[in-house]
Amino acid sequence: MKLIKLLFFIIFFNGIIRIYSQKCNSDIWLENYTAELNRELIDSNNLEELDFGSLLLKNKTNYLGFIGRNKKRLHVFFKSIKKIDNNNYHVLGNTIVGGNNRNFEGELVLTQICSFKNFIYGVDDWMKEKIKDQGIVIANLNLSENAKYNATGIFNGILLIRWYIDLDDHLNYDDIDSDSDSYSNNQFLGKWTSFKTKKTSQCAWGHYKIPCAGDLNIGSAEFNPNEKYYDFGWKDYSNKQKLPKDE
Repeated sequence: MKLIKLLFFIIFFNGIIRIYSQKCNSDIWLENYTAELNRELIDSNNLEELDFGSLLLKNKTNYLGFIGRNKKRLHVFFKSIKKIDNNNYHVLGNTIVGGNNRNFEGELVLTQICSFKNFIYGVDDWMKEKIKDQGIVIANLNLSENAKYNATGIFNGILLIRWYIDLDDHLNYDDIDSDSDSYSNNQFLGKWTSFKTKKTSQCAWGHYKIPCAGDLNIGSAEFNPNEKYYDFGWKDYSNKQKLPKDE
Protein backbone atom coordinates (compact mmCIF):
# COMPACT_ATOMS: atom_id res chain seq x y z
CA MET A 1 0.00 0.00 0.00
CA LYS A 2 2.82 2.42 0.88
CA LEU A 3 4.48 1.69 -2.48
CA ILE A 4 1.23 2.42 -4.32
CA LYS A 5 0.84 5.73 -2.45
CA LEU A 6 4.44 6.64 -3.24
CA LEU A 7 3.98 5.87 -6.94
CA PHE A 8 0.76 7.89 -7.00
CA PHE A 9 2.51 10.86 -5.40
CA ILE A 10 5.39 10.70 -7.89
CA ILE A 11 3.02 10.52 -10.86
CA PHE A 12 0.88 13.36 -9.47
CA PHE A 13 3.90 15.54 -8.68
CA ASN A 14 5.48 14.98 -12.10
CA GLY A 15 2.16 15.84 -13.72
CA ILE A 16 2.01 19.15 -11.86
CA ILE A 17 5.61 19.93 -12.84
CA ARG A 18 4.83 19.25 -16.50
CA ILE A 19 1.75 21.48 -16.40
CA TYR A 20 3.62 24.44 -14.94
CA SER A 21 6.75 23.96 -17.02
CA GLN A 22 4.90 23.95 -20.33
CA LYS A 23 5.49 27.08 -22.33
CA CYS A 24 2.39 29.14 -22.92
CA ASN A 25 2.39 31.19 -26.09
CA SER A 26 -0.30 33.34 -27.67
CA ASP A 27 -1.41 30.70 -30.19
CA ILE A 28 -1.94 28.04 -27.52
CA TRP A 29 -3.62 30.50 -25.18
CA LEU A 30 -6.04 31.84 -27.81
CA GLU A 31 -6.93 28.31 -28.88
CA ASN A 32 -7.61 27.26 -25.28
CA TYR A 33 -9.53 30.43 -24.45
CA THR A 34 -11.89 30.17 -27.41
CA ALA A 35 -12.30 26.43 -26.77
CA GLU A 36 -13.40 27.18 -23.18
CA LEU A 37 -16.06 29.56 -24.52
CA ASN A 38 -17.44 26.61 -26.49
CA ARG A 39 -18.88 28.90 -29.14
CA GLU A 40 -18.48 28.83 -32.91
CA LEU A 41 -16.97 32.08 -34.18
CA ILE A 42 -17.92 33.91 -37.36
CA ASP A 43 -16.25 37.01 -38.82
CA SER A 44 -18.00 40.33 -38.15
CA ASN A 45 -16.05 42.77 -40.28
CA ASN A 46 -19.03 45.14 -40.47
CA LEU A 47 -18.43 46.26 -36.86
CA GLU A 48 -15.14 48.15 -37.29
CA GLU A 49 -16.83 51.51 -36.83
CA LEU A 50 -17.68 50.70 -33.20
CA ASP A 51 -15.35 51.97 -30.45
CA PHE A 52 -13.98 48.73 -29.00
CA GLY A 53 -11.15 50.60 -27.29
CA SER A 54 -13.68 52.13 -24.88
CA LEU A 55 -14.24 48.67 -23.37
CA LEU A 56 -10.74 48.76 -21.85
CA LEU A 57 -11.80 51.77 -19.78
CA LYS A 58 -14.97 50.23 -18.36
CA ASN A 59 -13.27 48.91 -15.23
CA LYS A 60 -11.42 51.71 -13.43
CA THR A 61 -9.62 49.33 -11.08
CA ASN A 62 -6.28 48.06 -12.24
CA TYR A 63 -5.72 44.78 -13.99
CA LEU A 64 -4.35 41.61 -12.47
CA GLY A 65 -0.92 41.21 -14.04
CA PHE A 66 2.55 39.73 -13.80
CA ILE A 67 5.91 40.21 -15.46
CA GLY A 68 9.05 38.07 -15.63
CA ARG A 69 10.18 34.67 -14.44
CA ASN A 70 9.24 35.41 -10.82
CA LYS A 71 5.82 36.72 -11.86
CA LYS A 72 6.24 40.12 -10.21
CA ARG A 73 2.98 41.95 -9.63
CA LEU A 74 2.27 44.24 -12.57
CA HIS A 75 -0.36 46.99 -12.31
CA VAL A 76 -1.72 48.36 -15.59
CA PHE A 77 -3.91 51.46 -15.85
CA PHE A 78 -5.46 52.73 -19.10
CA LYS A 79 -6.17 56.47 -18.92
CA SER A 80 -7.09 57.30 -22.50
CA ILE A 81 -7.89 55.23 -25.59
CA LYS A 82 -8.80 57.29 -28.64
CA LYS A 83 -10.02 55.82 -31.90
CA ILE A 84 -7.92 56.96 -34.89
CA ASP A 85 -9.68 54.98 -37.61
CA ASN A 86 -11.63 51.72 -37.92
CA ASN A 87 -8.80 49.50 -36.68
CA ASN A 88 -6.34 51.81 -34.90
CA TYR A 89 -6.40 53.41 -31.45
CA HIS A 90 -4.01 55.70 -29.56
CA VAL A 91 -3.41 54.55 -25.96
CA LEU A 92 -2.14 56.32 -22.82
CA GLY A 93 -1.68 54.90 -19.33
CA ASN A 94 0.59 53.80 -16.51
CA THR A 95 2.34 50.66 -15.30
CA ILE A 96 3.53 49.99 -11.76
CA VAL A 97 6.02 47.28 -10.79
CA GLY A 98 7.20 47.52 -7.20
CA GLY A 99 8.09 51.17 -6.60
CA ASN A 100 8.39 52.02 -10.29
CA ASN A 101 5.48 54.03 -11.66
CA ARG A 102 5.93 54.54 -15.41
CA ASN A 103 3.67 56.22 -17.95
CA PHE A 104 3.26 54.71 -21.40
CA GLU A 105 2.00 55.61 -24.86
CA GLY A 106 1.15 53.22 -27.63
CA GLU A 107 -1.27 51.77 -30.13
CA LEU A 108 -4.05 49.21 -30.23
CA VAL A 109 -4.64 47.60 -33.63
CA LEU A 110 -7.70 45.43 -34.20
CA THR A 111 -6.87 42.34 -36.25
CA GLN A 112 -10.10 40.33 -36.05
CA ILE A 113 -13.68 40.92 -34.91
CA CYS A 114 -15.70 37.75 -34.37
CA SER A 115 -19.30 37.09 -33.35
CA PHE A 116 -20.57 34.01 -31.54
CA LYS A 117 -22.90 31.90 -33.63
CA ASN A 118 -24.76 31.06 -30.41
CA PHE A 119 -24.82 33.63 -27.61
CA ILE A 120 -23.94 33.26 -23.92
CA TYR A 121 -26.87 34.50 -21.81
CA GLY A 122 -25.48 34.03 -18.30
CA VAL A 123 -26.98 32.35 -15.25
CA ASP A 124 -30.58 31.21 -15.86
CA ASP A 125 -30.39 32.86 -19.31
CA TRP A 126 -31.02 36.25 -17.68
CA MET A 127 -29.87 38.12 -20.81
CA LYS A 128 -31.89 36.09 -23.28
CA GLU A 129 -33.73 38.26 -25.83
CA LYS A 130 -31.63 41.25 -24.70
CA ILE A 131 -28.68 40.76 -27.09
CA LYS A 132 -28.37 41.53 -30.79
CA ASP A 133 -24.75 40.44 -31.17
CA GLN A 134 -21.94 39.08 -29.02
CA GLY A 135 -18.35 38.00 -29.57
CA ILE A 136 -14.66 38.73 -29.17
CA VAL A 137 -12.10 41.13 -30.61
CA ILE A 138 -8.49 40.10 -31.13
CA ALA A 139 -5.95 42.93 -31.33
CA ASN A 140 -2.25 43.73 -31.24
CA LEU A 141 -1.22 46.00 -28.37
CA ASN A 142 2.09 47.89 -28.35
CA LEU A 143 2.95 50.17 -25.42
CA SER A 144 6.16 52.16 -24.98
CA GLU A 145 7.11 53.33 -21.48
CA ASN A 146 8.84 56.67 -20.98
CA ALA A 147 12.49 55.98 -21.87
CA LYS A 148 13.81 58.86 -19.77
CA TYR A 149 13.31 56.69 -16.67
CA ASN A 150 15.20 53.55 -15.76
CA ALA A 151 13.62 50.07 -15.80
CA THR A 152 11.49 50.94 -18.83
CA GLY A 153 10.76 49.19 -22.09
CA ILE A 154 8.15 48.16 -24.63
CA PHE A 155 5.13 45.88 -24.16
CA ASN A 156 3.83 44.07 -27.20
CA GLY A 157 1.42 41.18 -27.52
CA ILE A 158 -2.11 39.97 -28.14
CA LEU A 159 -5.22 41.42 -26.50
CA LEU A 160 -8.63 39.73 -26.38
CA ILE A 161 -11.83 41.66 -25.57
CA ARG A 162 -15.29 40.19 -25.01
CA TRP A 163 -18.25 42.38 -26.03
CA TYR A 164 -21.97 42.37 -26.77
CA ILE A 165 -24.46 44.69 -28.46
CA ASP A 166 -27.80 45.30 -26.74
CA LEU A 167 -31.20 45.89 -28.30
CA ASP A 168 -30.49 49.64 -28.41
CA ASP A 169 -27.39 49.02 -30.55
CA HIS A 170 -25.03 50.01 -27.72
CA LEU A 171 -21.65 48.28 -27.52
CA ASN A 172 -21.03 46.84 -24.04
CA TYR A 173 -18.24 45.24 -22.02
CA ASP A 174 -19.36 41.60 -21.77
CA ASP A 175 -19.65 40.71 -18.09
CA ILE A 176 -22.84 38.70 -18.61
CA ASP A 177 -21.14 35.46 -17.60
CA SER A 178 -19.01 36.97 -14.82
CA ASP A 179 -20.54 34.63 -12.22
CA SER A 180 -18.88 31.71 -13.98
CA ASP A 181 -15.67 30.41 -12.36
CA SER A 182 -13.90 30.42 -15.72
CA TYR A 183 -14.93 33.95 -16.72
CA SER A 184 -12.30 36.52 -17.71
CA ASN A 185 -12.10 39.52 -20.02
CA ASN A 186 -9.68 42.06 -21.48
CA GLN A 187 -6.90 39.49 -21.53
CA PHE A 188 -3.37 40.41 -22.65
CA LEU A 189 -0.45 38.05 -23.25
CA GLY A 190 2.91 39.20 -24.58
CA LYS A 191 6.40 40.27 -23.71
CA TRP A 192 8.23 43.26 -22.29
CA THR A 193 11.55 44.28 -23.87
CA SER A 194 13.95 46.43 -21.87
CA PHE A 195 15.23 49.58 -23.56
CA LYS A 196 18.58 49.22 -21.80
CA THR A 197 19.40 45.51 -21.98
CA LYS A 198 17.13 44.45 -24.90
CA LYS A 199 16.21 41.37 -22.84
CA THR A 200 12.60 40.20 -22.92
CA SER A 201 10.28 38.95 -20.20
CA GLN A 202 6.88 37.34 -20.50
CA CYS A 203 4.04 39.47 -19.17
CA ALA A 204 0.28 39.15 -18.97
CA TRP A 205 -2.74 40.81 -17.45
CA GLY A 206 -6.51 40.79 -17.48
CA HIS A 207 -9.76 41.26 -15.61
CA TYR A 208 -10.56 38.46 -13.14
CA LYS A 209 -7.88 36.10 -14.50
CA ILE A 210 -4.36 36.30 -16.00
CA PRO A 211 -3.45 34.38 -19.16
CA CYS A 212 -0.71 31.76 -18.71
CA ALA A 213 -0.50 32.46 -14.98
CA GLY A 214 0.66 28.89 -14.24
CA ASP A 215 1.03 28.27 -10.52
CA LEU A 216 0.66 31.98 -9.66
CA ASN A 217 -3.11 31.52 -9.37
CA ILE A 218 -4.16 28.78 -6.94
CA GLY A 219 -7.77 29.93 -6.58
CA SER A 220 -10.51 27.51 -7.56
CA ALA A 221 -12.84 30.32 -8.66
CA GLU A 222 -11.61 33.84 -7.86
CA PHE A 223 -7.98 34.73 -8.43
CA ASN A 224 -5.83 33.83 -5.40
CA PRO A 225 -2.03 34.30 -5.58
CA ASN A 226 0.29 31.47 -4.59
CA GLU A 227 2.20 32.17 -1.36
CA LYS A 228 5.49 31.38 -3.10
CA TYR A 229 5.11 34.69 -4.99
CA TYR A 230 4.28 36.87 -1.97
CA ASP A 231 7.76 38.43 -2.01
CA PHE A 232 7.18 39.62 -5.58
CA GLY A 233 4.33 42.00 -4.83
CA TRP A 234 1.48 39.62 -4.08
CA LYS A 235 1.52 39.49 -0.27
CA ASP A 236 -0.84 42.42 0.12
CA TYR A 237 -2.84 41.54 -2.98
CA SER A 238 -5.89 43.66 -3.62
CA ASN A 239 -7.87 43.80 -6.85
CA LYS A 240 -8.91 47.41 -6.19
CA GLN A 241 -6.38 50.22 -6.43
CA LYS A 242 -6.65 53.97 -6.88
CA LEU A 243 -5.54 55.32 -10.22
CA PRO A 244 -1.93 56.57 -10.05
CA LYS A 245 -0.97 60.20 -10.37
CA ASP A 246 0.92 61.34 -13.44
CA GLU A 247 4.71 61.38 -13.13
